[in-house]
Amino acid sequence: MASIANTTMTFANRQLANKIISEANIIKNDPELLKKHMWKTKPCVFGIDCKRDPDQCAGAHFIEEYRPPICLYLEICKNQNCDKFHPNRCSLESYIVLKKIDSILVKRSYLERRLDIEKKAREIMSNPELLRQHLHRTRKCFNGVSCSNKEKCNGAHFLNEYRLPICLKMEFCSDEKCQHFHENRQTKENYMYSQGISFEYNTLEELEKSNLYTQLCSFVKEDSPCSRNKCSFAHSLEELVLPECICPNKEICDKYHSSLDILDPMNKLEAAKRILKIDIPSYFLRQSYENSSYNMMLLDDILITEEMIDSLDFLTEEETYLDQLYFYLDFNELTFNPSREIYEDFDVRIDYPSISHIIKSEK
Repeated sequence: MASIANTTMTFANRQLANKIISEANIIKNDPELLKKHMWKTKPCVFGIDCKRDPDQCAGAHFIEEYRPPICLYLEICKNQNCDKFHPNRCSLESYIVLKKIDSILVKRSYLERRLDIEKKAREIMSNPELLRQHLHRTRKCFNGVSCSNKEKCNGAHFLNEYRLPICLKMEFCSDEKCQHFHENRQTKENYMYSQGISFEYNTLEELEKSNLYTQLCSFVKEDSPCSRNKCSFAHSLEELVLPECICPNKEICDKYHSSLDILDPMNKLEAAKRILKIDIPSYFLRQSYENSSYNMMLLDDILITEEMIDSLDFLTEEETYLDQLYFYLDFNELTFNPSREIYEDFDVRIDYPSISHIIKSEK
C-alpha cells in the first residue's frame, strides 16, 4: 500500500484513504470480522440440496441470499484485476452476470416450486387411484379403434383422447433417458414422434364418418326398402363410398378411380364388385331414396308441403284490410249476439307478422 500512501492527495482524501486502510487491516486480522465480511459471498457447493441449516451454512443457496464480496479497499483500490466487488465500478446486477452467479444460484421461488412438485409426486406414487388417474389415456389402446370397451378403457383410441405422460419431477428431472414427457425439453409432436405414437383418427366422429356408406345395406331387398331412420350403410351404388386410388396410372390400375365414372358409368359397379367381392343386385342401381323408407317418408312430407303452399291464396293489402275488418265484425256479433247461429261459416285468417301478406283459408 506504499504506492497509495505516496500519491498526491488532498488532506480530506488522505484522511478517507487512511480510514479505509485502517478498517481493512482490522477486518483482515480478526477471523470473526473476516468471516462476517465473507458471509454468503460464495455459492454453496451443495446448492439447493444442502442439508445444513441455512443460518449455519456460509455459502449462498439462492440469489436472494447472495452477498457480493466487497473489496476492503473500496474506491481507493488501484488493482484493475481485482475480482472483488467495487460499487464505484459496476452495479450489483452487472457483477452477478460477470461472475455468472445467476447461472449457479436460483431464486427462492424455484426451490419452493421444486419442493411442491416433489411433494405431489410422492402423493401420487403412494396412492394407486391418483397414479391411475395420472396415467389414464397416456398410452395407446392395444386393440385400437376396434376396442369394445372404449368408455372404460384406460388406453387412448383417438388423438383427442391421448394425454401426455408428464414426468412427475417435471423440469427438475435429471434423468436424460427418462421416457416421460418434459415440457422444457420437447414439444408434444416431437415427443409422440420419438415414441412412435400416432393415431389413424383424431376423433370418434371422424371414425364414424369414415365408415359411412362404405358397405351396402343388407336390409335392402328387391321389394322391401331399409326401414331404419339412421343407417350408416349405402342404399344405392351411387351412395356407396369406395376407397379412392390416387395413383397416376388409372388407365391400367384395377383400383377405383372416380374420375373414370364420367367416361364409363359402369366403372364404379365393376370396382365395387372387386373391392367388396360380392355380386351387386340390380335394385342397388336405383336411387338411394327408393331403397329407404325413411327417406321416402321425408320426400312425401316435402311434396305435401309444396302442394299445400301452391294451394294457398295470398291477399293484397286492400283485401287484407277488408278481411280483418269483416272478421272483427263477425267475431263481435258472434260474441254479443247469442241468438246467432254459432256454427255459421266465417273467414279465418292466419297472420304472419314477418311478411306483409295474410294467408286466407276457408273453414
